Amino acid sequence: MEFTIGGVAYKARKMDAFTQLDIVSLIVKERGAEANPILAMNPEDRKFVMVSCLSLVEREIGPNRWGPIWIREAGRATDPTINDNAFLQLEIVNEVMKGVFSTFFPVSP
Repeated sequence: MEFTIGGVAYKARKMDAFTQLDIVSLIVKERGAEANPILAMNPEDRKFVMVSCLSLVEREIGPNRWGPIWIREAGRATDPTINDNAFLQLEIVNEVMKGVFSTFFPVSP
């Protein structure tokens, strides 16, 4: 990401998704806003939940061809669009949790 302040050009590196979530969690807590329960977790628990769910997911890479989105051993996604996007990761995790835990936590109609 590049930007200019007072005529001086700056460039910032990408922030990893787990740090993004930690920062969003702090902002949400500071503002007292209700948000996704994952954001209320401590960073260690949040990472455990995120990695556990992301490791279960595959993405369609071609007709009837699927590939994993998360490399557990490397601690990252297989694609930078997923790896660098905390909100996409959170959306994926929410979908996995809805499917896995729907019998434990039924959604009211």
